Amino acid sequence: MSILISIIIPAYNAEKTLVRALDSLLAQTDERWEAVIVNDGSTDDTLEIAIDYAQRDSRIRIIHQDNGGTASALNTGVQKSSGEFIARLDADDELSPTFIERSTKAIMDYPGFDIYASNIVYRTAGGTESLFNQGERFAAPMALALSDEIDHSQIAVTAPVRRSCFDAVGGFRPHIYNEDYDFWLRVLAIGARHLFIPEVLAVAHQREGQKTADVLKMRTSDIEILSDLFASGVLDSREAALAKTTIARHQKNLKLRRILYALMGPSRVERFIARRRNVA
Repeated sequence: MSILISIIIPAYNAEKTLVRALDSLLAQTDERWEAVIVNDGSTDDTLEIAIDYAQRDSRIRIIHQDNGGTASALNTGVQKSSGEFIARLDADDELSPTFIERSTKAIMDYPGFDIYASNIVYRTAGGTESLFNQGERFAAPMALALSDEIDHSQIAVTAPVRRSCFDAVGGFRPHIYNEDYDFWLRVLAIGARHLFIPEVLAVAHQREGQKTADVLKMRTSDIEILSDLFASGVLDSREAALAKTTIARHQKNLKLRRILYALMGPSRVERFIARRRNVA
């Protein structure tokens, strides 16, 4: 069976969520997929769960490595996969049953693009849901430019991307905290073409303690990413100006957040911001 999309699953101490992620793979309506689970030095039962699923389905393979972080695990998984496109599935998230089917259809219907993104739903532990891409702009197929992504992250981590683009930028940078945002920017900067299809094809589960919950580290990482991109010299004058503006915005945001954290506490501040965002 020809494999178009390889699913890469970086997993570190994911015993509580990995089953959900893998069950979403087994539930795919299109069976033409392969998955590479990279056990990134887990100390819980993550590896045992992965082995159980691999024994049940030959499309699932396991790589075990010493803990090197998410970017390192992703790079390892891509190197061991074979699909023309690669898609990331975090071990605490899940794909919709039609992810492979609809992503494959988009690739066939809209040839010539390099990133085939869809929408995702963020779901809190309490069941509250919100869309990642919101607004009229995302109601129909559309394309994002590098300048759009410089302004703020708008490409879901699950988006299939051509392996040739991954190879061209050397994969994910292991020392970067917000490695997916960094990756999308570097891929777009070399000319990769993005396409968004307005279908919800994944669920991202939000919980305390996960990497993306540390807003200060995420925004600090964004500043580093954009500063590196600006210094690389690949941006045109408009993109460079936008990068400087976005860096300044993140710096202002960090300063304000640190003040509010000291006065109110991180949890209260982020809950308040989330409520305001959902209302807007």
